[in-house]
Amino acid sequence: MSRNVNYSFYLKKKSNYYTMTTWYFHPGRSGTIMYYVSSNGALRYGQVTSSFYIAPVINLKTTYTNAMRGNGTASNPYREA
Repeated sequence: MSRNVNYSFYLKKKSNYYTMTTWYFHPGRSGTIMYYVSSNGALRYGQVTSSFYIAPVINLKTTYTNAMRGNGTASNPYREA
């Protein structure tokens, strides 16, 4: 998993952050293990013990975005047409 580094990944940030996806959950032993994107763009997973950022992300198919106004930026977000 950690070999998949994409330096031009559109979600690459300057800091590590957790995704919304749990890799594994064991309440009695190791707790929660989450996927996270490292600061170099690698998708990794690890036990939730660090103070990483959280970046909730929703990816939309063009079928939906073509039926909306806006371009998805902060200054012109997607809206219903």
